[in-house]
Amino acid sequence: MPKFIKALNSANWGGFSDWRVPSEEELKTIVDFNRRKPSINTAYFPNTQSSFYWSSTTGKWDWNRVVDFGNGSWFSYGNSLYVRAVRGGQ
Repeated sequence: MPKFIKALNSANWGGFSDWRVPSEEELKTIVDFNRRKPSINTAYFPNTQSSFYWSSTTGKWDWNRVVDFGNGSWFSYGNSLYVRAVRGGQ
């Protein structure tokens, strides 16, 4: 996950170099519980996978917390997942 963010920042992706992984709380704000698979407004977030997305928030056992855009749930997870990069400070 950090390699991806580092690559975005090194490439000055979109003209910016302040990309980061969002917190669990930030990801939760874009969950749309009226939608499923994916549980997000695809007009604003096209190509979102109905899968798990990393957050920068760590949970029990230092595993990162994830948000599932398949059904809108969240929990700790320790395997490879998707990441949504965001800009600016939290």
